[in-house]
Amino acid sequence: MRLLNVPPRTRLPLIAAATLLVLAGAATVWWATGARAPGAAVATGCIPDPAPFLAMDLQAFDQGPSGWRRFEMVLDCEAETADLIRAYRDRHAPDLTPAQATGLYWHEGQLRASAGETVPAALLMERSIFAGEDRWSVLYKEATVAFLRRDRGALERARAALASLPAEDRRVGSTVSREIPNLARVDGLIACFDRPYDIAYACTSAPSQAGQRPGAPRD
Repeated sequence: MRLLNVPPRTRLPLIAAATLLVLAGAATVWWATGARAPGAAVATGCIPDPAPFLAMDLQAFDQGPSGWRRFEMVLDCEAETADLIRAYRDRHAPDLTPAQATGLYWHEGQLRASAGETVPAALLMERSIFAGEDRWSVLYKEATVAFLRRDRGALERARAALASLPAEDRRVGSTVSREIPNLARVDGLIACFDRPYDIAYACTSAPSQAGQRPGAPRD
């Protein structure tokens, strides 16, 4: 900001306003990325006692039905569940590999997006991308961030790049199919672009078939 030609009487309010904007932006990044007291968690209406969850091993906490996923389908508990994931990540940070930590960033971001906290959600999802990650996974995350930031052009470009990748085998029970991972999910984000994230996440390619809150279980 150039203030050389601004009268002194006007200069101080401008400087003060610019300082507030910088501090607000820094606070958003600080809050979204978990820069706070390590492992801090408080009892809430959705999670009266977080201590047993914070003591779980990573597999049980992040992938098992008794970890944070116990609350993912509970309406209006998304933000508190996201706080639980952040507290777990903070507490166990020294023991997590980059891939494990970024998985927690991604799931926290999904829950914050479902809670309507789109700005920190997008920051968390960007932070979840790590070196060596599968290309289809990176493009899926980029598409989701574009959706949250209401950037349809970026969403469609990520979709086109994802669609250009080779299909992979996917097993569901005894059935094996060939598909591009998460392409259908990205198609749903496009089809339901004007809907909230938790509905668009469960959307099919036809908007009329969009899911209702709370959305589908999160990958």
